[in-house]
Amino acid sequence: MKNVPLSVYPTEDRSKAGGDYIAVVSPQDAERHKLGRGSRVVIVYIHPNLTQKKEQGPPSSDSARYDNFSPDLCIPCRVLLDEKVPSGQIRVDQTLRNCLGIEYEFIPGHPKVEIYPLHLGLWERLTDLVSDLFGRRHLFFRVCRAHPPDMEKNICRIPQDSINILGAKEGESIVLTSIVREGHVFRRRNYMLNVFPISEDIKDGRNLEQRDEETDNPFVRYPRSDVILGVKPDISSIFLDFDARTELDVHCFDVVRAHHFLRTTLIREIRDFGLVFFLSLLALTDGLEKVFGLQTGGAVLFSFALSVVVIMIRIVLYFHAGIK
Repeated sequence: MKNVPLSVYPTEDRSKAGGDYIAVVSPQDAERHKLGRGSRVVIVYIHPNLTQKKEQGPPSSDSARYDNFSPDLCIPCRVLLDEKVPSGQIRVDQTLRNCLGIEYEFIPGHPKVEIYPLHLGLWERLTDLVSDLFGRRHLFFRVCRAHPPDMEKNICRIPQDSINILGAKEGESIVLTSIVREGHVFRRRNYMLNVFPISEDIKDGRNLEQRDEETDNPFVRYPRSDVILGVKPDISSIFLDFDARTELDVHCFDVVRAHHFLRTTLIREIRDFGLVFFLSLLALTDGLEKVFGLQTGGAVLFSFALSVVVIMIRIVLYFHAGIK
């Protein structure tokens, strides 16, 4: 059955979002589009500006070598059902609308999007449960080409404040997720890179090169997404080289979702806190024996178990409150 587009309106109630990005539809539309309550979905917006530019083609044959962008912008989110939402409407978070290139002062009901189920494997569902448990932060980024000296080094660059929000540190691993279409099915594709901030030198150099290019031309080397999409300010940029863009199957203007690699945080906590805490507890073996009646073996197991619990609590607090 043909996917019926839904008219976009802002979200009005995020009390059940649970820290995630959400879209809200009526139960009737959910059934029509085969969406489950609270399930992961993909929103697709065929951006009119990109469609027009694509149809016009590059101004010269030389420009066409830079990118083969798609006018279809795809983003993942969680869908909620609300009987108060009229059929044919979809309530979309501000962040998601920015990702789709819908301007801030848009006319409610004017943009129309399509919504599809996101097909997840068992392992992906389990990792989502862990992510929900720890409250891991996710951020969206607009894909841009990498700074030439960064190419083929297995790294990406994002703003420093985005690194902080993700709970990462410079040089640590983050996981990037894109949405790929395989026939009529949407799936996620993950790729891990070490993250570094966009330095002022790189930012100044990029701005200088963009000043020499046509601001409304999507076929140049460093297109201005905010100008071309008409969204100011746009979401933060992520600088990816050709290999990373190929692995994720993304082009300029596409969106990727990023989160900090949980194992990196766990290793850091064990190294910086867990080992010291464990050894400190072992030093209290006599006290544990007197208070809890534990022998040496029991004291070791107790110290290990308590260290694990405390590390888990610290990680949850880390992602929820930004504790470093």
